[in-house]
Amino acid sequence: DRWLVSARNSLVRDVAAALNDFDTQRAGALLAAFVDDLSNWYVRRSRRRFWDGNPSALWTLHETIDVVTRLMAPLVPFVTERVWQDLIVPVVPDAPASVHLADWPVTDEELIDADLNQAMALTRRIVELGRSARAEAKVKTRQPLARALVPSAAFGRLEPALVEEIKAELNVVDLGSFASAGDLVDHSAKGNFRALGKRFGKQTPVVANAIAAADAAALAASLASSGSATVEVPGLGAVEVSADEVIVSERPREGWSVVNEQGETVALDLELTPELVQA
Repeated sequence: DRWLVSARNSLVRDVAAALNDFDTQRAGALLAAFVDDLSNWYVRRSRRRFWDGNPSALWTLHETIDVVTRLMAPLVPFVTERVWQDLIVPVVPDAPASVHLADWPVTDEELIDADLNQAMALTRRIVELGRSARAEAKVKTRQPLARALVPSAAFGRLEPALVEEIKAELNVVDLGSFASAGDLVDHSAKGNFRALGKRFGKQTPVVANAIAAADAAALAASLASSGSATVEVPGLGAVEVSADEVIVSERPREGWSVVNEQGETVALDLELTPELVQA
């Protein structure tokens, strides 16, 4: 609820700014993204609360529909009028007779929690990667798993409530950081002959052999952090190579499914105990 209220007020601010600049394309994109967040995250994650008649969930959703309908009215006047007549007028005694007679929403800056917005975006990204890891391992979501691991920096930004959301979405018993499990990926590295050839010419095979003989994990870490790494090449000494000149491959260790996209990683422990199989 706190996240949706924060995201809603951010939306009011950003849509108003876009329309003031006559940028209807950006306003439409903002609204479309928010409706997706509302439908595919908040409503889906709150279904049980709606079923139980939870007043906080119902009120937060109602207020959000009210605001979004007003924001969308200039862009989709007929659809929003139908929503207004069906969902707002019947339950709000003093509601304007038409959405087009309603006041424009006003942002409450005090309700915008930028840290929470970022943490929720991280939560959804982890869930997305976790689902990809399940798909790669061909393990359906309804099968409980013992644990999922995420980078320590990401784990430190998640408050307990968000950890529980991730556990529920991925159907895992525990969520932890990579610091608790060591290295879960085996690396291998080889030279990109086309890129190396531009710099080293006839010495390319020698440099490529040095890359293959280097510590692949250390090479991968250096390339990821700085975009370059140093290898010892016979006859040439210490040579700096770039990420374009090295092809790094990652292979999850047996018993784990690891997905890494755009520097973000999620690992799932695939070991199934009798208790997990029966759950």
